[in-house]
Amino acid sequence: MKILVIFTGGTIGSVVSGNCISPDFGQPFKLIEEYYKQKISEKYRDIFDTCVPYTLLSEDLTGEYLGKLGTCIKENLNKDYDGIIVAHGTDTLQYSAAMTGYLTGCTSIPVVFVSSNYVLEDKRANGLDNFTCAVEFIAGRKGKGTFVAYRNMDGVVYIHRATRVLPHLPYSDEVYSIVNQQYGKFEKYVYGGKVQELLLEEADEWRYEANAEYHVKEEGCSVFERLPKAWNSGILRIYPYPGMVYPDISENVRAVLLDTYHSGTLCSVTPGMSAFFEKAEKRNISVFITGANTETDYASFQIFEQKNVQVLRNLSPIAAYMKLWLVLESGEEVSAVMQKNLAEDYV
Repeated sequence: MKILVIFTGGTIGSVVSGNCISPDFGQPFKLIEEYYKQKISEKYRDIFDTCVPYTLLSEDLTGEYLGKLGTCIKENLNKDYDGIIVAHGTDTLQYSAAMTGYLTGCTSIPVVFVSSNYVLEDKRANGLDNFTCAVEFIAGRKGKGTFVAYRNMDGVVYIHRATRVLPHLPYSDEVYSIVNQQYGKFEKYVYGGKVQELLLEEADEWRYEANAEYHVKEEGCSVFERLPKAWNSGILRIYPYPGMVYPDISENVRAVLLDTYHSGTLCSVTPGMSAFFEKAEKRNISVFITGANTETDYASFQIFEQKNVQVLRNLSPIAAYMKLWLVLESGEEVSAVMQKNLAEDYV
């Protein structure tokens, strides 16, 4: 077995100096060193190749770095690897993973993104568990395409389809999938039974369980050959809040993405709303709404369907953003591609 590990920085590749966390060029390889100290690693010796396309804290991610990462992954997809692991910072983990999910589709070797909530020296860090389960997922041939492996506070390492991950909640590093449809999960076992939370350090075996509730729709064909190259996406993304004001549509805007409240709603009486949509239509700028489900809409939402707006139902807001960015780069017909089920993104 051979696995390529791509290091990009982030907390998983950083150290603490005083009160500051910063990337360390020697730190990424500590992850592999720590992995080999585990009993579980005895069956996988000398299986890793490594590369470092760039090193930065993930909050500094831009389109230029997304392009570098995508290029690195595409160049190695068809080489003699059983899988690829991408070590990434938590802040923008979902964005890079979603982009990669659209690049690989669901038929490639597994590409698994991992990160760490604390630097590896911190006993609270989940980075090593995430990496270990990524190796087990690849070795066990549990899936194709792109995934995220992440241990939440319940001690379970969840495997998420990369195009279904949701944004982080404020003040939380936990990772969730849309409508809780994670792909599968790893739990630790010892002495023939499940380990209690306080005894996790005594366990030495992770066991995988596929999610029987994970549903897949008919797949479309990927059209994404071109990667982001400019610093920004040209997408105007708008979040709802009481008393919101619609911004001006500048000359650099290529598309608009409207997020919703948790129930898939938006304020329907915002001053300037109609003028905003009229300007977008006049300039032939596509406007999409994300966050709505396929159930009954509230009356306040129906007004938006009368505008020049397309609703992307049951699609993660992050997936919608990255998909839209890639469509704009590809030059394909935006509206048609955004409605297609690609890389198992629609639930």
